[in-house]
Amino acid sequence: KLIYVLTHCDITVRGIPEYNRVEVDIHGSATFFTLPVLAATLEEIQSGTEVHIFLSDLNYIDHACLEQILVWERKHIEQGGSVVLEWDYLAERFQEPLTKKRRDDLPTPAETDPV
Repeated sequence: KLIYVLTHCDITVRGIPEYNRVEVDIHGSATFFTLPVLAATLEEIQSGTEVHIFLSDLNYIDHACLEQILVWERKHIEQGGSVVLEWDYLAERFQEPLTKKRRDDLPTPAETDPV
């Protein structure tokens, strides 16, 4: 199951031609395993469009995929397009693990030490 989680990334692209807009939803885990699909998908987007990239359904994204998105974003903007990305959500989401309990809720070592 771990291999599936690390290698499973769904990317959905929806074109909205009347607004010259493209929406990209990325779900699952964006890792170096899925980097070729991510890169190919982004490269297929027509230059000059307004692109919205939604990351709220990501379980994980690694440095390689983040770098790919950044490089693509820069190139797309240089070619006359624009990019709207959920950077605030991404920063907030990955500052804390996706668990049922937050670290603050866990007992300290002193609280769990049998005395």
